[in-house]
Amino acid sequence: WAGLVAARQRYWGTLRTRSLIVHFRGHDITAYIAEHGLRAYRRLFRDADHFIANSHHFRDRAISIGCPPNKISVIGSPIDTKFFAPPTAARNRGDGPLRLVAVGRLVEKKGFADAIAALELLKKAGHAATLQIVGDGPLRAQLARDAEDRGLRDAVVFTGAATRAGVRDALHAAHIMLAPSVRSAAKDED
Repeated sequence: WAGLVAARQRYWGTLRTRSLIVHFRGHDITAYIAEHGLRAYRRLFRDADHFIANSHHFRDRAISIGCPPNKISVIGSPIDTKFFAPPTAARNRGDGPLRLVAVGRLVEKKGFADAIAALELLKKAGHAATLQIVGDGPLRAQLARDAEDRGLRDAVVFTGAATRAGVRDALHAAHIMLAPSVRSAAKDED
């Protein structure tokens, strides 16, 4: 939607720029389209100079609703691979529980409910496991109730929002990182 505003300002002459490049991310190409219709970006596709999608999936989505294929590129979300490098020492699982971690905003499309359900399946199969959820958001209380309802109150730990170093430390302490993703009721995706 910000691209729509910029294109309008460029047309009116209140935004002077040589090029207009619009970056599509999950909400822009899923929930926004579901709410405003397949033609929501028709003029933007014509007027902007280039588009960026953060995945091939969203690139294909943009093309399917009218983005010219020659005007869109995929540039994935960056990550500092030096800072978030795997730990130098190998982790030995030992006799303790399998440690799972999931990181992100606690919103429906991030799929944390599925991570909790997966932990329940592991427990029912007889595996000792814990799940650390790093992040915060509007679903925190609901997810905590879900964990409790599934008998996982002691196995799911909500640590809240974390610094970059806190996220890295949580990843290093875990055996497995989960990154579930779902289509929300509002048709929003990652």
